[in-house]
Amino acid sequence: MKFFDLPNKELLGSGILYNCSARVEKNDIGELEAKGNCTEQGLIKYLLKNKYPAVDRLETKNESLPDGTPRIVAQIPFNSKRKKATTAVVLPESNNSIVRVFVKGAPDFVLDLCDTYMDAYGEVVPLEDKKYVMEYVVRDNFAKNAFRTLLIAYKDIPLTQFEKLKQDNNNFAEEKDREQLEFLGLTVIGIYGL
Repeated sequence: MKFFDLPNKELLGSGILYNCSARVEKNDIGELEAKGNCTEQGLIKYLLKNKYPAVDRLETKNESLPDGTPRIVAQIPFNSKRKKATTAVVLPESNNSIVRVFVKGAPDFVLDLCDTYMDAYGEVVPLEDKKYVMEYVVRDNFAKNAFRTLLIAYKDIPLTQFEKLKQDNNNFAEEKDREQLEFLGLTVIGIYGL
C-alpha cells in the first residue's frame, strides 16, 4: 500500500512534523529541502517525496491559539536516555477543544506505552502481541536490513483533561511532570524504517 492510500497518512505525517526540530527550506534552485537533524530530514524527505503537504503542516505547528497561547502546549525533546520525544498540540480542526499527544521514538521505548494500534484500514484495534511487533516487524523486517526504526504513537484527549493533568502534575514545570502525557494509553500509528 502506498503512503497516499493509507487511511492514517495524516496522523503519520503530523506525528512526524509536530514532533521534530527539522524544517523545510527552498534551496538555491527553488526546490524544497529538509534541514536539521539527519533522522528527521529523512522522515521529512519521505513525506515530501510522497506529496504530503509538509510545509503547510509545519506552518500550522507554529501558530498560536486565539488567546495567544502557542498551539504546542507541552513538549519533551528527544534525548539519548529516554529514546523518545513527546509533543502535545491543540488541534485546530477540533475548534481548539482537543489536545493530541504524539510520541515518537525507539520502538522498545514507546511500544510499552501503547494499548492499541491503527490497522491497514484505519481502525483502532487492541495491541495484544507486543512481542510479535518487536521480534517480527522491528527486528526481522527492519533491524536485519540495518534500518533505524521509529515508532509513532498518539492519543487524543479533551483540552479539559489536559488542563487537569497539567494542574495535577506541577503545571508541567519539569520534564518528569510532562512525562505523564505518555501514560494515557497510546495508539500506534506506524513504524518507520530509515
